[in-house]
Formats: sequence, structure tokens, C-alpha cells
Amino acid sequence: LTKTIGALVEQDLPNLNKSQQKLIRDLLQTRFGMGEVAPHVAQRVLRDVGYATTLANPISALTQIKDLGISAYVNGLFPTIKSIFGKSDVTMKEMGLDSVMAAELTSLKDTSHLLHSVLGWSQFRRIDRFGKDVFLNASLKNGKSLAQTAKGEARLARKYKEAFGEGEFNKLLSDLKSNPPKITENVKLYLWSELSDVQPISLSEMPQAYLNNPDGRIFYALKSFGVKQLDLIRRTI
Repeated sequence: LTKTIGALVEQDLPNLNKSQQKLIRDLLQTRFGMGEVAPHVAQRVLRDVGYATTLANPISALTQIKDLGISAYVNGLFPTIKSIFGKSDVTMKEMGLDSVMAAELTSLKDTSHLLHSVLGWSQFRRIDRFGKDVFLNASLKNGKSLAQTAKGEARLARKYKEAFGEGEFNKLLSDLKSNPPKITENVKLYLWSELSDVQPISLSEMPQAYLNNPDGRIFYALKSFGVKQLDLIRRTI
């Protein structure tokens, strides 16, 4: 893993200085090294019991409705309302996120079948899935609206042009302008990026200390969404 990451950085990022290259190497090694290591089984059991006794009830499930408010804040009120009551153009399942609630609850090596079942019985997963579907469709509608104007294109370009590259970014704009928008790989990546800005849906969205310390992840239990909300505030206010 270390040799592969080192070669990747040297070949693809030769213009970065040594300290920047070291930062990239450290982040990649954290994400794909220690980030993939599961906590001790005793800690997994303890955490599963904690989640099962706090989240797996209808009242906790209802708190997930707050995701609609976050969608209205990020994507706009009208795109969110249209996504709640209108037809879905894209779903979590199509995005490969059907079983994802948060990065810490995604992998069955980190989470028991029983916990997933209990969260399903309490309707927590259903409401969480509904909130994510609304956010994805609202992001799609918002992106389509932005792609129609020069000002909107400039806003998208500030956030995504460098990441996509000019050619792929222009394809993204073309896909968003289509009626209905084409759900291509570029559009899926755009929607995934929008959702991951507000929810910890992948290990890449978790704090570096979380990834580097598998047996310390118990201290992040019930906090990953809160940490992500603080990150959203930090980036936007």
C-alpha cells in the first residue's frame, strides 16, 4: 500500500512540494490503511448495543426528519418541496447507497446483522433513506437550475471544475441541462459529493483521528452526524 501510494503521488502529483506530497501520502495511507481496520470485537458489540438502545425506536427515527431542513438550506426550499412530493429522478439504490446510513454503520465487519435489523424494525432506516432520497433529488433539481444560467455555471465551476477537469465538467453541465437530466456517472459523482458534504456517508468524510484509531472509534459513537453538521457550519458561515 505504501509503495503504491508513493508511486501514485510521484507520478500524478509531481508539481506538489515535498510537504504537500507527504500530506497526500499520509491522508491516503490513513484512509486505505488504518481506515479499513475494524475495531476489536468487544468494542463492536458495545457500540452495537449503544446504537440499538438509543437509535432503534420510533422517536429517534423521527429526528431524521431534520435531513429535510438541511436539504432546504443547501439545495433551496422549492427543490426540496418538489422532491418530497414529486417523482424521484434518482434513488439511493441507484447510487449504491441503499444500505448506507453513515460510514460507521456501513460495513458488516463493523456492524452486526442484528443492529441493521433492529434499525429497520424501528423505521429508522426507512426515514433515513427517505431523507437521503429527498436530498439527492433536490440536489439534482438545484444543479439543473444552476446549469441553465451563466451565474449558476460559474457557481458550479468554483466548486467542481478543478475536481472534474474541464472536459468532464463540461459533460456534467450538459447532462444537468438535459430534460430530464441524464443520470450519468458524472451526475452520480456530483450528487454523491453533494450528499457527502452534509452526511458522513463514507470513510473519507470521517475525522482522521477516527480512521487512525480503530479501537478509539467508540468515542465517536452517536457523534459522526453531529461532527458533520459542525463541519457544514464551519464551511458555510
